[in-house]
Amino acid sequence: MYFNELDFDEKAIDNLDSKQLDKLTKLAAVIEYVGNRQPKAKLYPWIFSGKLKLEYPYTPSVEKGSIARVRRIFSAPKEFTLRNVFYDEHTLKPI
Repeated sequence: MYFNELDFDEKAIDNLDSKQLDKLTKLAAVIEYVGNRQPKAKLYPWIFSGKLKLEYPYTPSVEKGSIARVRRIFSAPKEFTLRNVFYDEHTLKPI
């Protein structure tokens, strides 16, 4: 079963500093993306917290003003757009 041991107290999100919150937001985006594509994946409530959203779009490996960045943002799945985290889907294909 995928992500069976990733339980996290949702109330603890309020106690995270900005760097920790940033990391947890990126992690939640990947967990939800992969979990939604795997049968029997366990997705805990903290993953869907409205507090896990970045202020500015995060687009690793693409330049800020590039067409590739715009394409990635506009073609992103909902798991990424909800959090303002835009990974390259091809590198995150569920196994």
